[in-house]
Amino acid sequence: MYRAMNLTEHLDNLSTKIEKMKDRIGTEEATKNAFVLPLLLSLEYDVYNPLEVVPEMPCDISNKGDRVDYAIFKDGEPVMIVECKQCSKELAPFVPQLSKYYVATNARFAVLTNGIEYWFFADFDKTNLMDAKPFFIFDMNNCDSEGIELLGLFSKNSLDELKIIERFTELRLRNMFSDFINNNIMCPSDAFVEYATKSVLGEGYDKALHSVYKSTIKSLMSDFIPTPPQTDETPIINRIELRAYEIVKDVLKEDSSEIQYKKFKSYFTVNQGGSVWRWIIRVKAKHGSSIKICFPVDSYKTNEWVQIDNIESLYNMEARIMSAFKIAASL
Repeated sequence: MYRAMNLTEHLDNLSTKIEKMKDRIGTEEATKNAFVLPLLLSLEYDVYNPLEVVPEMPCDISNKGDRVDYAIFKDGEPVMIVECKQCSKELAPFVPQLSKYYVATNARFAVLTNGIEYWFFADFDKTNLMDAKPFFIFDMNNCDSEGIELLGLFSKNSLDELKIIERFTELRLRNMFSDFINNNIMCPSDAFVEYATKSVLGEGYDKALHSVYKSTIKSLMSDFIPTPPQTDETPIINRIELRAYEIVKDVLKEDSSEIQYKKFKSYFTVNQGGSVWRWIIRVKAKHGSSIKICFPVDSYKTNEWVQIDNIESLYNMEARIMSAFKIAASL
């Protein structure tokens, strides 16, 4: 008896197909047919209905005949545009092109994809102008449950502009607040130290003692950070992650005895002294896909993800590894 597949099953099947075919897909048109249209189908869009999925929709504000690959319509109005590139292409260089199309339509959401990664954009920062960075990235090589749930918000029967904006606004705020809190745990900013000490000391605050306040707050922070709970379901470490750990130890040689690792659900981290707060690199890796390495920047005030094709390329980042170790050791 036929049973309709749910979104997760559709994506699992498509992910397997992509893994088998991506090296033989040489054109943008083939990428659209093999990877992009199946994803739209899994989101319940009728790709054969030109009133619902409009191919090559004009997006011309410069009289150059510009057209976006697909436009998703709802109630007779475009709600999302999709611009496609060949599956081996990096997406970042094409963001300005999508931004130009975005201005020319009434669609609230825009998607840039190579059939493997899907970058979702909107106008959170300034109305009617597409943001420079995507608010959501869905990676077919890393279909975790949270990503699938968020992707499902863009399906035909779930797409609700207001609900999507509210959900991702909440996520953005959570990430921003989380970064602020984590950064001030790692290395309290001068503004944070001043706010905290004035709140406690009131008129007793002495600016001349700022360095004392800062070192005291920094040393106290670790006492309030709970140790992550241990569970019986230990995530499995893959070969790429283990190799990343070995490379970091090899690069740091004299300090290698201090290097440990920790596996989380969504990433793997190499750290100093077993502290999850003193991380040196974070790794997101899945066999057969690109590898993403994250480095701390400016004493954990921010970080940067770098994409590599082979884990051995991590050796080319020796200076960054050593710099990250110094940041970790300074806490």
